[in-house]
Amino acid sequence: MDISGHNVSQIIDLRADVIGKDDNEAWLSRRILAQGPQLRVPLDSDLIGFPTSSSSFEARGLPAAGWRLRVTADSLEAPFVHSVHLELNVDYPAVRRLIANRPDSATDAELNASITRVLIATVSRLWGDGDARLEDIAAEHPDSITAAAQRAAEQRAALSISEAVKQFRLRPEALEYAIASRQRILSR
Repeated sequence: MDISGHNVSQIIDLRADVIGKDDNEAWLSRRILAQGPQLRVPLDSDLIGFPTSSSSFEARGLPAAGWRLRVTADSLEAPFVHSVHLELNVDYPAVRRLIANRPDSATDAELNASITRVLIATVSRLWGDGDARLEDIAAEHPDSITAAAQRAAEQRAALSISEAVKQFRLRPEALEYAIASRQRILSR
């Protein structure tokens, strides 16, 4: 089967059925004889993991910080791996340990909290005053920035994405408290 590229983008759901003629029933010209498993196949399998780069922020003339997230998403359905890029600053010893896969718990917790804040803020910005339910968008587009924000909100703030966005807009201090308490940033 050939499928043109403009009909498929990131993921394709495949289902295989064996169809045969049913000679026992005249009204039934075709019949499903066997069904295979349904598979979700990512088409961008070379993009594994969080898009990340590292450099000296000082050498690039950037303000001093351990990292920064660049977000280019322009819709709630935008693919996460194409929409978010993490830049790590090698000027910090704690970040160099993170790059070497030996992060201290405080750095790891703060990075996770930063990613969570940015994802929730991004979804809030893109959603505007939208009527669509964020949970429905995340379910329909599992590799989207909305789905990533939903996972982050659930894992790192114990909130649904809708509740996290609501807190971000109406009570940002409550969202910050939920993230800090769940990440236990200073308790390690």
